[in-house]
Amino acid sequence: MTAGNSTGSNNQFVGCTGGAGILGPGGVGGLSDYSYYSYGGGVAEQAESGSEGAIIEPNMILFGGGGGGGGQAYQRSSYHIDAQAGNGGPGGGGGGYACSESTGYYHKAGHGGMLGGGGGGAHYIYAGDGGNAGGGGGNGYGGASYAGDGGDGLVIIQYRVTD
Repeated sequence: MTAGNSTGSNNQFVGCTGGAGILGPGGVGGLSDYSYYSYGGGVAEQAESGSEGAIIEPNMILFGGGGGGGGQAYQRSSYHIDAQAGNGGPGGGGGGYACSESTGYYHKAGHGGMLGGGGGGAHYIYAGDGGNAGGGGGNGYGGASYAGDGGDGLVIIQYRVTD
């Protein structure tokens, strides 16, 4: 999580943008704009998923989607606000999930697209699950029960077309 503008009573936090794929951009990270209670609370914009991007044709297989945008949680006193992580497009990994407090409220990082791994999570954040043939994401403090599951297997039968 990276800090955005912080002015007077407002604090903005933005999750990182997912990596671009060959065929599509990564998702924009989630945004939380927190205002103190006396100023009306806060707003969260959820992260975007990675762009679509897969070509499966007789003589070509290409998974080129972007990675999911990062999510994050923010806590001040007894108030918390969260922006969920985005999922990866085909071939892209899920967005990670960070938090600024001591407990991550048990949110979940983004899932990977086909062939993409799950997003990683901070302490007590569930890591994202992998897409088909993708590995599960890792996590910070919290043990193996918070690690992401690997995706189901994938079988593609490729054939050659001749003239």
